[in-house]
Amino acid sequence: MVLIPFLFGCAVHSPVVQAPQATPVAVVSVLDHMDDRGIEGFAEPLQAGVLEQMTRRNLQPKVIEAQTLADPFAQRQTAAHRLEYLTDQGSVLLIAAEAEYYAPINGRFRWTVSVQINLSSSGDTPTESVFSVPVFLEHQHQGESDALAAAGPVIERHVGYLLDTWLGGL
Repeated sequence: MVLIPFLFGCAVHSPVVQAPQATPVAVVSVLDHMDDRGIEGFAEPLQAGVLEQMTRRNLQPKVIEAQTLADPFAQRQTAAHRLEYLTDQGSVLLIAAEAEYYAPINGRFRWTVSVQINLSSSGDTPTESVFSVPVFLEHQHQGESDALAAAGPVIERHVGYLLDTWLGGL
């Protein structure tokens, strides 16, 4: 019984992959609205989590606000077209999410948050991660932004994994 806490205390944590030198990366995080072509930026807690994943890896994030990209991104719905538009930024981390209401289940409201993360350096093939996160919200009035916030920890982990993959290839 005494050994169990001791064994957990000695768990080895693998260090995160570090960029060889401080590397600037433009960050674009958008929630695409499904009912129109509008976008909005990520809420502060999720955005801060993404930026923290980057700074831990010796990357210097430069946030590009979603509001400045509303018109160009309304015309460019695919990640490839959006990355092409952002090529003058150098290295770009593009996180695009959509939240879709699914159904009420056992008194809660199920949403599916679909996420596509692309990390691109000028001229290179982008590193990509595409996944969906099921979330359950408690109230009917909660919407897309709340579903995105609930999926935040999973999105942050995927960003970290994608950054490690990208940095491993530098």
